[in-house]
Amino acid sequence: MIDPFGRHISYLRVSVTDRCDFRCVYCMSEHMTFLPKAELLTLEEMDRLCGAFIAKGVERMRITGGERIRLSDDVTVSVYPSLHSCVWTHRALPPVDEICIGDLGVIYQDRIERGQQQADYVLGLGSTVASHLSSGNQNARGDGGALVYLIEAPAGRLLFQDTCGHWSGIMSALRPDIALLAAAGRPNLDGEPFQGTLADYLVGLTGLIRPRQLILTHHDDWLPGFSSRIDTGIVRHEMAQAGLSTVLTDLPYWETVALHS
Repeated sequence: MIDPFGRHISYLRVSVTDRCDFRCVYCMSEHMTFLPKAELLTLEEMDRLCGAFIAKGVERMRITGGERIRLSDDVTVSVYPSLHSCVWTHRALPPVDEICIGDLGVIYQDRIERGQQQADYVLGLGSTVASHLSSGNQNARGDGGALVYLIEAPAGRLLFQDTCGHWSGIMSALRPDIALLAAAGRPNLDGEPFQGTLADYLVGLTGLIRPRQLILTHHDDWLPGFSSRIDTGIVRHEMAQAGLSTVLTDLPYWETVALHS
């Protein structure tokens, strides 16, 4: 790829957000009007954009917007792009040991249509479910893609993810000591529905990031009629079969637990 000055372009930086604390004159004005989150590129759109640049000869690429943010004197957090689970593939969330295959190559518009059909089904489960979904609706603030957080403190590195999907190239570089991973829904691996069971996906992700300790979230029956309680024993068995040394910890409800010892 050649720019108007005749320079060969082989390196591209792509930001996941326009919200930055710096005011570099070549990038933004002193008094910025930021875009609503719903108008930013989704992760799928960013993937297509990066693919187009690669086809034009770009050889190196950096995803920016994951710079560390200071939470306190000795605690920082880095925020990275992630993926939502493929909720559009199932009317209800599949059990942890159900083998899910297919649904590959479904175009974006069809995913949206199938997702709306599923949403109509969930809303028909009753007023309690509808009220729950309404209270958690962030509208435009919730659009634009899921995120994963890496919190770094003197005691260690903590990874938090509340959706069952990821970009493997991003996750492979994080290496947390403790990982809190969502265990619900049809997993999303690099933009496509995972082929296999939820347990297989969790084992694969755990093997990728290699935490010392694993804690599962969203594994209870949090939305009856749509969700179902995940049998963590199956995940524990599959982790042992894979030879992983990571310790799977079940946390009790409403009790304070020290994660770092």
